[in-house]
Amino acid sequence: MFAKVKSNPDSYTITPKMFKRLSRFTSKVYNNILSGSLYDEYLNGLKEVIRLELGDKLFKNKTFIEKYLLYIEEKTKDVARKLAEPGNIKAQTEYMTLLVNYSVFRKLFQKDENVKLYEDIWALQNNCPILVLYNNLKLCPGDFLANVCPLTGKKKPKLNPPDLNNFLQAKLMANEQLF
Repeated sequence: MFAKVKSNPDSYTITPKMFKRLSRFTSKVYNNILSGSLYDEYLNGLKEVIRLELGDKLFKNKTFIEKYLLYIEEKTKDVARKLAEPGNIKAQTEYMTLLVNYSVFRKLFQKDENVKLYEDIWALQNNCPILVLYNNLKLCPGDFLANVCPLTGKKKPKLNPPDLNNFLQAKLMANEQLF
């Protein structure tokens, strides 16, 4: 498409300068998608916008941090209940929303590593090891937690399941035996 536009810019009402900017932007987005860092880039941008708009007020507001943490804890319990209900079609969406909210919380308040909460969210994958986001787009919650918001503190969490690869392999084998 870019070659077509570049060869005939008058037909697309685009200046060479606009074309160059669009090409660079598209290349940057494409590279972010391929490297898997698009979501992380989004979180970094969100944090920076909040910092520009509010300064450091939000990041030092203990009441906000406590309320946000309480919300995530309650949401974790709610998602655990929904995942335990057979046939609950909203459970996966709620689970993904929880993962997104948790990752935003961790990005905004990096020093607040609640190991117990991490363990609770990690354990949810016992009931839902793979999230189907859209058609063939799937997400492993354990991979998401390990890559997007890993714990960096000295205290090691007691994860259940402890080994993600073995857990996923065992779940797959159990599902295969059903058919």
